[in-house]
Amino acid sequence: MTDLLEQLHSESRKQVEDVIFARKDELRAAFMAKSCEISQTHLKDFDWRVQYVLASDKLANVRVPIATIDLSLKGAEESIKSVEMSREQLKNMISSLECANKAIMQLKT
Repeated sequence: MTDLLEQLHSESRKQVEDVIFARKDELRAAFMAKSCEISQTHLKDFDWRVQYVLASDKLANVRVPIATIDLSLKGAEESIKSVEMSREQLKNMISSLECANKAIMQLKT
């Protein structure tokens, strides 16, 4: 956007900047509403548990912790999605969610 503003005459650029600054809260609210339109489905609640797999039908000795996360989603209709993941997959998901949260917090400020 700054590239577009730099192309304007200095007086026009100042007027556009003044309008944007004066309506900053309205523009932010409009951007947030528009981004929420991407999907009507949102996370309502979640539940988690850790299971320790000792063996499988192919291996007698596995001993691997598995995290199971149940996501309660609300949109046009409610549904529950269950996801099983390893420790590494869980760490990656938490890291991704933390990044998404930081991005949302930056939009709020």
